[in-house]
Amino acid sequence: MNLPSISLLPWWVKPLAIVTVLAGVGYGIYHTGYQAAAPDWQDKLDKQKADYESTLRQTAEAKSRELAKAASDTQKYAQLAHQLGVTLLATESQLKAKQQQIKQRIPDAIRMDGQHWTGLGPVSLRLYQAELGYGTAGDPSLPETQPGDAAKADQAAPVPGYHQKTSWLTPVITVPGAARWKRSLTA
Repeated sequence: MNLPSISLLPWWVKPLAIVTVLAGVGYGIYHTGYQAAAPDWQDKLDKQKADYESTLRQTAEAKSRELAKAASDTQKYAQLAHQLGVTLLATESQLKAKQQQIKQRIPDAIRMDGQHWTGLGPVSLRLYQAELGYGTAGDPSLPETQPGDAAKADQAAPVPGYHQKTSWLTPVITVPGAARWKRSLTA
């Protein structure tokens, strides 16, 4: 069989044949490389997917534990609040009963003090100290008192807020609000 000579073919056939052969070889190399690399990449992708799902599952489990703890704490605090409410109601009931008892005892204490007392008499003072929990003289939980005759200025203890003026135009001892008090007396 007689084959035509290469010189008889048009000029564009030779480059076309070379490009076609190179494209076929490139496709073969690409396809072979893809076929060889696809399982490796699929394994890597599956591992990454499994790691992500594991992380999501661990996060969900941690959140679930936090939610369970929060629910447990809520129940515990609800029980505590209920217990405190019951205790508060019992205490309030006791205080109301005690208040009623004191209200009944006050007139008796005032009557037993007599009419010559304008403030707390001895019986009223004992009731006051007993019911309000105040100690008596010499009780270490109370501050020291400074005894003295308040009518005699040299025996009276200095009081915070009082200060002595040196000017001869002002009173010797002034008290905050004394001018207002004096005006209210003269008005």
